[in-house]
Amino acid sequence: MIRFRAALVLGGAIALAASSAARAQYFADDFDDLGAATRFSAPIFSAETGVIDGTVDYAFDYGTLGVPSAPRSVGGTTIGLGIAVNNTDDPVDEGEAVGVRPLIGSLPTNYRVVVDAFIYYASGGGSSEHAVLGVNGDGASVPFTFVPGGGGQFYHIPHNSGLSNTAYADDYYRVADGVVTKLYDGDSGTVFPDPETLGIFPDGTDPLFNDPGFPGNQWMTLQLVKTGSTLEMKIDGVLIDTYDIGAGATTGDIVLAGADIFNSANPTNYIIFDNVAVVPEPASCVLLALAALGLVRLRQR
Repeated sequence: MIRFRAALVLGGAIALAASSAARAQYFADDFDDLGAATRFSAPIFSAETGVIDGTVDYAFDYGTLGVPSAPRSVGGTTIGLGIAVNNTDDPVDEGEAVGVRPLIGSLPTNYRVVVDAFIYYASGGGSSEHAVLGVNGDGASVPFTFVPGGGGQFYHIPHNSGLSNTAYADDYYRVADGVVTKLYDGDSGTVFPDPETLGIFPDGTDPLFNDPGFPGNQWMTLQLVKTGSTLEMKIDGVLIDTYDIGAGATTGDIVLAGADIFNSANPTNYIIFDNVAVVPEPASCVLLALAALGLVRLRQR
């Protein structure tokens, strides 16, 4: 009878934990109330020049660019976070990354960050802009290929393959605690897989460059899952990388950012984010359920 009751308690605790995990959110913002500037940090950045050359609009109406409402928006709203980088041209190397931190008091050990992202590029022969999602950040930097220093793990998602080169402009890559690792390469003949193999942006979905495997000028949903020291990065539900943090930073800030690694003047290009949510992972809740079972057994002794 005691075992039966314990099993019932365990089952109920797990069910309750799973249900709570589905509902609970540590942070959520759809930007629609125009007050997101109070819920996010001032801009943080990394730049080759050491000087910020970008802007952040916390109540950006991306509908003015002709960008449709994000896939997870309600009611067709078009207010989000707009980040512009390299607003002015510079005669020296001026690659930079600019981002913001959600102001969250504390984070659970295991959590999932979900956000809609759009890399808007108006025109030209190619783009070196990236959408960036990071965790365990140091609160001051947004590491990228030419300025990789700083704590945390950051994923860079490229706009397109209009710029074929070996300098990461058309590559999916990760910067983890100062180490840059290429994941998918838009250039042919390399040892890295082509982004087309991901199957998430098939031929014809990029309205400007029509590059299969690249999310230029279209919405995507990014997910970065932290479970202990393991990270999983997903785009539109497709796993693109699993990474063991090891001795790297395991606590710190979530960062939404945009990067442009080359000299250019792009005041009309934006990395847009909408509908960001941070939710606990079920693994945390299962531990709570097991703890509840232990408490029941302790009381029965």
